[in-house]
Amino acid sequence: MKKLTDNFIYGVYTCRLLSSVINDAEPLALPEGMTLGGLYAYQKKQDVANTAYTALKKLGFDDVELTEFKDDYKLNVLREARFELAGQQVFEAFEKAEVAFIPLKGAVIKNLFPNPSLRTFTDIDIYVGENLAKAERVLFELGYEKSGDAEHNDISYTKKPSLHIELHRDLFPDDYDFD
Repeated sequence: MKKLTDNFIYGVYTCRLLSSVINDAEPLALPEGMTLGGLYAYQKKQDVANTAYTALKKLGFDDVELTEFKDDYKLNVLREARFELAGQQVFEAFEKAEVAFIPLKGAVIKNLFPNPSLRTFTDIDIYVGENLAKAERVLFELGYEKSGDAEHNDISYTKKPSLHIELHRDLFPDDYDFD
């Protein structure tokens, strides 16, 4: 019989923990031999330690034991609040300038979580299609700067200290068969 790797075991347990959070279910106990340090190291790489924090609290771990998880959780609460405010500002400016747009990915998916700050994301993705030039002017007026050339179908913009927006001209890269 093949021995399961630690990475696989941490991955399966992480999926179970995240599922318990999203479905508001009771989390499974930490498997025998698994450490919080090892779990945190795995989840940090996957950028989900902040979400696991709420499940681990239900299991009775205290905040001292969960310091790293809690720190990630608090950081993501702040990050999500900043992105929410920035997104609303950009969406309102687009509407005022009559730029047709569709928020994508994390900006939408976060609302499917019990708490939007449990969904980690580092940018706001917005589909603007053929309205790219008009959308770009709006971002420039809001203080964003272009941060590189177009990669595939998206163009990145940043605003100091750490806001990042990607404008998408297309929903799929040109080389997708089903585009």
